[in-house]
This record gives sequence, C-alpha cells and structure tokens, in this order.
Amino acid sequence: SVRARALAAAIAAVTLTAVIAASGAFAWWRSLQPPTFSPSRVPYALGACRAFEEPVGADGYRAAASPAFGPWLLGADVGVSARLADGRMLWTFGDTLRSPDGRATTAVRNSMVIAGQGRRRVVLAPDRRAVIPDRPDGVGYWPMSMVVRPVDGGSLVYVFAQRVRGREIAFAFTNLGPAVATYFVPLGKPPELISVTDLGVDSPSRTTVGWGAATSASDDGYVYVFGTANPEEPLVFGWSVRVARTEPADLVNPRAWEYWTGEEWSPSPDASAPVIAAEGGVSQTFSVIERDGQWYAISKRDGDLGSELAVWAAPMPGGPFTDPVSVGRIPNDDEPSILRYMPLAHPEARQSSPRHMMVSVSRNSLDPLVLANFPRLYRPFFVDIELPPQPSERALAPRG
Repeated sequence: SVRARALAAAIAAVTLTAVIAASGAFAWWRSLQPPTFSPSRVPYALGACRAFEEPVGADGYRAAASPAFGPWLLGADVGVSARLADGRMLWTFGDTLRSPDGRATTAVRNSMVIAGQGRRRVVLAPDRRAVIPDRPDGVGYWPMSMVVRPVDGGSLVYVFAQRVRGREIAFAFTNLGPAVATYFVPLGKPPELISVTDLGVDSPSRTTVGWGAATSASDDGYVYVFGTANPEEPLVFGWSVRVARTEPADLVNPRAWEYWTGEEWSPSPDASAPVIAAEGGVSQTFSVIERDGQWYAISKRDGDLGSELAVWAAPMPGGPFTDPVSVGRIPNDDEPSILRYMPLAHPEARQSSPRHMMVSVSRNSLDPLVLANFPRLYRPFFVDIELPPQPSERALAPRG
C-alpha cells in the first residue's frame, strides 16, 4: 500500500539518520596513515595559548565555545570532560575538523583541549594527528567517557572510546567495540600517552555491549562502568544499559570487573542484566552522575532519534531506575539538515545553581557544505537542566 511504502521509506530515512547521529561522522572523511608510538610514555604538546576564564553554567560555556579555538580545532562533536588533579578541565572530542595551513580542511577522529589556570590550549600529538592514535589497520577511536585518578605528580586519565572502521563512502562506518586510552597528565603540563587497549575482539553487532558508554567514580571507592547495547529489532532505536564496577586500578582489566545481575555482583559479563531497557532507552553514548546519594542517567529518550532530553533516576548505580522524566526537547527537525544528538552531562563544570546540571548536545549536518562553510555549527551547544527531585522530595511535594 501507499501507507506501507511511505512507512518503509520513513524507516529507511530514520535508520540513515541514526547511523549519522550515533557516529558523528561526516561525508568528506579521508583515511589517514596510522601513527606509531612507543609502548613507553609519549609526551604530547600544547597549541597556542588563549586566554581563558572558567565559565559558569550553560550561558558561560556557550559564550566560551563561540570564539575560534584556532586552526587545530575548527569544529568537533562529543565533548567529554573531566577535572584534573591540578584543577584544569580536560575535554576530549570526537571527529574533529582542522585547517592547520589555513586553507584545506582535514579531519581526525578525536582531539583534546585543556582549559584552566587562565589558559585554554589544544593538545597536539607528536604527529599532529588524533590524540588517540588510529590502529595500524586504520580503525580509529571516538571518545565516550573519562575517568581521572589523582596520583603523585598529576593525574592518570582513562578515556573510554569506541573503535570505528570507516570508508570514504559517505557515512559508511562500523562500530567494533570499546577501548581505553590511558594518559598521565603531569601537574600543569600536557598529557603523555601511556597505552591504547582494545576491550574484546572486533564485533560489528550492536547487540555487543559497549562498555564505557558512561562511567562514574563513586565515593564508595568503585568506578562504575556502564555499557549499552541495541537488540537490532525493528523500530527499537534506544539502547539498553548494563553496569559493572571495578577498583580504579583495574579499569583496563575487565577480567577484574564485577557485573550487576539485577540481584548481585558477578565476575561474569554474560550474567549482566539490563537496568534500563532498549525500548525507550538511552543513546549509545550517554552520562551517569551521582549527586547527594542519588544516581541519574542523562540522555535522549529512544536514542539519538528521539526528541526528548530525559533523566532516569535510581538509588544505586544498579537501579532500579525510574521511568524517564523529560527535562527538555532537542529534536532533529527544527532546522533543515541539522542533527542534534548525544547529550552529555558535565558534573565537574561550575554549575549555574545547585539543582542544575550543565549538558552539552552535539550538532552535525546531513549537508557537508553546511559544515564546510560554517564549521562552528559543528560544535556542542550547552543547556542547563534541572534534575528531578529525589523520591523523598517527590513524596513531600504538594499535590494538585
């Protein structure tokens, strides 16, 4: 029927949009020669120094993101942040547009910025390519979350990323599984790359759990590592959530992790159970934060195809999570060709008020000429959301 054909066309269009939104890819990708590095620490450099005063809340960050970051970062998506031991903020981005010669625009699969102590600077790898180097076979890495461990002389930083294989054909990208890039960041200095560790064998299936889609260090001494998966069923665009926990020293060793079964912690990842269902679930990459003893998952409901910025609340990282509460709208159809996806929370940023949480939302375009002419559109924008009240607060709230 006409209606059936129209529905099939709509589903095909939605599926294409899902690939684009989830990957943050853009059409003019060019394959790069893989960099090589020593297994010992590789010191990175810092780009030109730019004056910086730490912003407050979404309004402040929108203003701070408006000026040019320099030729090494014209635009990028994702934008994962963490606070270093010396007080500086470390930001890691996904696919990044740059023009170091001021003419041709090139791309790398990830980049990094350090801001604080009155300065904001782009981090530069020795070969001036991606800060998480591509594998020798061309597989690259898109950041998902970060964990910082203060250590003597600085910080150990663990960047969880998803492995991705791409071709020059527009938007033909395949996610292959998670990885962890480990850095040492000396006090007041640029990072040093220690290692890049792939977690598990390459798997193109969305049913494979992508551990590290969100991470959260807790006061109980554990780091909670959240993984997402999609059942690959028709019209299920959200991603389910599972959770593991680990001692900080074992972040790169999943064999030492414990996985939540719904009733207890198990050493077997196969025993892990969803704490948020895929139907109506989160984006492939999302955020989980802890505040005042309450846990909040923050994402788009129904994945990046959805229009609602939503919050799921729970008393513990293993749930039970409430039904999602809508805290805003970020649709993909307000402006022609502009996509809005992957909302991420930034609890370490200076918030506009105690009840607010600053969230970044990535932007991209279906039209490569839009980003080529207006690369600033290819930067996250910022919003403040109000976290839902805790269950005890809801019980005390007046009715009517």
